[in-house]
Parts: sequence; C-alpha cells; structure tokens
Amino acid sequence: MNLGRAIKLCRTQKNMKQSELADIADISVSYLSQLERGSRDPNFSTVQNIATALNIPVSILVFLGADSSELGGI
Repeated sequence: MNLGRAIKLCRTQKNMKQSELADIADISVSYLSQLERGSRDPNFSTVQNIATALNIPVSILVFLGADSSELGGI
C-alpha cells in the first residue's frame, strides 16, 4: 500500500500545491510531504480529511494506493 503515491497523484491531477491541500485537510505541509514520500503512514482520520479535501471517496484513494500484488483477486 502506497497511499502517499495516491495522494500525490490526485493532488497533481487537480493542480493543487502541497500547501493548498495541507491547508484544506488541516495538516502541516511537512507532514503532507512526508506522506507523499512514504516516510510516514497516515491514520484513518487523516486519510478521510485528505480525501475530502481532494473531493474524492476514501475508497478511490485506497484503490489508487494499492500495490498490484494486493489487487490479485480483482
């Protein structure tokens, strides 16, 4: 699972800066940067806040962050 990759993908597709997303999701820019680099793992409430800020369902964010090995049954 690489939620950071999914967050960055969605953020860049929406042409948002890290500072914009961090502000809307009520997290610090440094924490968002750590998430996107994969050096930190978010808790579920943070994932919810980020998904809401990106205007996407949490399930889409999780799906985009899934590794191919995790999707073997699909």
